Amino acid sequence: MAALAVAILSVPVAGALAMPSDEPVVEQPAMEEPAMESVVEDQATEDQATEEQATEDQATEEQATEDQATEEQVTEEQAATASLSDEQMEEARTIFANWSCGACHVMGDANGTGHIGPSLDGNNAMDEAFIISRVTNGQGAMPGFGGQLTDEEIALLATYIMEAKR
Repeated sequence: MAALAVAILSVPVAGALAMPSDEPVVEQPAMEEPAMESVVEDQATEDQATEEQATEDQATEEQATEDQATEEQVTEEQAATASLSDEQMEEARTIFANWSCGACHVMGDANGTGHIGPSLDGNNAMDEAFIISRVTNGQGAMPGFGGQLTDEEIALLATYIMEAKR
């Protein structure tokens, strides 16, 4: 048992006092911790970079939104300035008549005399996109014709109304 006790005592234990030895003691240089100012500066630099990236991302999103709005405006302007041929005007008048649009709406060019829906003549509160949406989906007393009329017929009718209502 005595031999076991000697063996246990000779095993160094972390944090325990070491037995004096004949070897010279060499002190290890202490690791320097970064100065607090350096840590704060590094964090500020990271925060600034993150903020700059967020600003760049926001600017990119805003530019994309502006580009999209410009494209939509150009498309609307092109549609507004696109003039229908005589043949297209006649086709649109026929759609207007066959689907009884004139029973509810005043539209002199198509002999519409209805007073249930808004007058289309001189109505500057509408644009082509509004007309397409309302004819397709309806609202209130206005039934939707999406699925009954083709998208092309609805677009033709909307362009016709925009041109003839002036």
